[in-house]
Amino acid sequence: MAEFERLLENAVGQTPTVKTLTNAYQHVWGYFKKIATTSEKQTYLQLLQELSPQKDDLGPFLKHLTEKYQVSYLLNSRLIQECKEKL
Repeated sequence: MAEFERLLENAVGQTPTVKTLTNAYQHVWGYFKKIATTSEKQTYLQLLQELSPQKDDLGPFLKHLTEKYQVSYLLNSRLIQECKEKL
């Protein structure tokens, strides 16, 4: 069990990459792709294109959508809870 906890702590401390952020955010976007407005879809695509670990405006945008559309699974997710508000 101690080994598992060590591995978990190690994983939490890692800095995300563009690839890992993209993967996580595309998963989150799946909850909105059928209900988002045209404007929200355009914003998502633009922010996805500009995404970097240093310039992450997509996370806060997805947090905004999560709160707007009240997606309970995402509201309880660590990813959304830890996104910084930038909007």
